[in-house]
Amino acid sequence: MGGRFGPVHKLTAADEAGDFDCGQQELNLFLQRYALVNQRANSAQTYVSCVDDAVVGYYSLCVGSVGFDEAPHRVVKGLARHRVPVILLARLGVDQRFQRQGLGRALLKDAILRTMQAADIAGIRALLA
Repeated sequence: MGGRFGPVHKLTAADEAGDFDCGQQELNLFLQRYALVNQRANSAQTYVSCVDDAVVGYYSLCVGSVGFDEAPHRVVKGLARHRVPVILLARLGVDQRFQRQGLGRALLKDAILRTMQAADIAGIRALLA
């Protein structure tokens, strides 16, 4: 990711999220209170982009599955009629001060690339948002 945003990396305790405000309280609260807890519990992984040490954008990924009949044909083509493994883009937020500058698009691209890497290791059929 170029420009003034830092490279996307996994959230750490050193990343400052206290002033993050994307305009949606639920997304703010998740980042500020629960993202690291969920990460340590291995229930979701959160990736951030920072300016200095302040988080200006983030997304969270978790693993899930959808029913065979609930998935689009192109996702289930060639599969047995079992649940379909997916990665869920559980959350994505960009601080209001940095919206409409391409950061959300860059975070989504990063999430897609990480999902492709995971699919090579574990067999993921789709990224759901």
